[in-house]
Amino acid sequence: MIKRNNREGRYMSLFYFIFTSMFLILLIHFDCYSFNIFGFEVHWLCFVLLFMFLLKIFVSALRLFFWRMNYENRVSNDFMESSHQRINTDIPPYGVGWYFLTKSSEIKKGEIKSFYIFEKELILFRSTKKPFNVHLVSAICPHLGANLKEGIVEEDNIICGFHCWKFCGKTGKCIDIPYANNIKIPKQAKISNYEIFEQNGFIYVWYGSSKPSWKIPNIHKMSLPTTFCDNLNPNYGYHGSSLHEVSVHMQEIGENGADNVHLIFLHTSYIFRFFRFIGFNHTWKTSWKNNKSKFTYDEPYRFPLFKTKKAYDNINRDDDDDKNNNENNNNNNNNNNEEKKLVNEKINKNNHLAHCNLQQQTSWLNLPIPGSLVKVRVNMVGPALVFIHLDTVFGRIYIKQCITPTRPQFQIVRHYIFSDNTVPRVIAKLVLKSVIIQFERDTKIWNTKDYVHKPILVKEDGKILEFRRWFSQFYSDYDDNKYLDW
Repeated sequence: MIKRNNREGRYMSLFYFIFTSMFLILLIHFDCYSFNIFGFEVHWLCFVLLFMFLLKIFVSALRLFFWRMNYENRVSNDFMESSHQRINTDIPPYGVGWYFLTKSSEIKKGEIKSFYIFEKELILFRSTKKPFNVHLVSAICPHLGANLKEGIVEEDNIICGFHCWKFCGKTGKCIDIPYANNIKIPKQAKISNYEIFEQNGFIYVWYGSSKPSWKIPNIHKMSLPTTFCDNLNPNYGYHGSSLHEVSVHMQEIGENGADNVHLIFLHTSYIFRFFRFIGFNHTWKTSWKNNKSKFTYDEPYRFPLFKTKKAYDNINRDDDDDKNNNENNNNNNNNNNEEKKLVNEKINKNNHLAHCNLQQQTSWLNLPIPGSLVKVRVNMVGPALVFIHLDTVFGRIYIKQCITPTRPQFQIVRHYIFSDNTVPRVIAKLVLKSVIIQFERDTKIWNTKDYVHKPILVKEDGKILEFRRWFSQFYSDYDDNKYLDW
């Protein structure tokens, strides 16, 4: 279901009204009540309808080539209530890490916004004092329970709209009670404040009882247009976004990268299945790896044209890394302890990282079709952030996936698409549309499936268990009592 921005809808309606009115005025002014088109007498009303139809096609073409795409697929309230019945108790509902909250452009200077995340209502506001930092605090005033979203912002502080108690956004402490003179402010007069981070037009919140243990990579090529970030790269374009509401545990969204078999059955189009009878074939090749020392966010762009044996060997090499590492470890048992400590420290710093290489190719009679090779590198950063690099014949396309849990078994998943300047906007939007189609095939399964804690697997199922072991690190310091106070 596509939902347009309300402002865009109003502008479109005004645009059609103005141009159609001008056209009607011209017809009346020149006494044009009928026209002779290809020998047929056409009434002016029919001509107006034809003009509006052609105008609609023209504007649609402009939107396709020049305007950004915004897509939303939300579920009904009845479905949200039914998802409560499928809450899984085998694993914690959330993982420790950074989570996307909102875009920088959506919170203006001095503005207050309310967000519901992790079963809590939180208040985000932007300071009126340079450098215009954002602060995230609990929504309820401890005085008499008023909601702070009805308050006002004063520099880095938020003032309750009920009795004007002033709270510091950095510490959460009450710093002023205007009607209480010469009285020491109680220590209990404070609101919870949360670790927040703003980068490249995105605002993130840290979920966990401890302080952040890793940083979000600073990728300038994935930057949203905003006035609050000065490090935006003009050589890369932002083309649009999508939003999906999904009833599934957040771990199962990332588990798709390790489940290579489902690509063949769920993500291969029925068109390709039909054309197999005349020699066409569509193939997938995937590889998933966690905590890799050569992990990079920006590999050099390679022009993809054909599927070659070398290209597939590169992926197969990832699958053989474990075997090679085991052999090297057996041959290097005499290394000193200091070198081992350095290696372990380096690995531990990247424990939150994982990646997946994916290639898809269309061929006919086992001959690769030029230009049909698509190479994708998926970099997973923590439990909820994914950075995707997609190499096409036009250039590199970047996709950022953000998972935001609102409550157990319910996630909001957003995709943002960027590209090199060499990629036409229409190509980037077609890629986003393809991502939406493929993602919604998964959502149909996710919205009705249950999490199986001990699945029955075969060898060809890939690295699902390895992925679950890697993801379990984000539950390591989970404590129900601590996180209820988060």
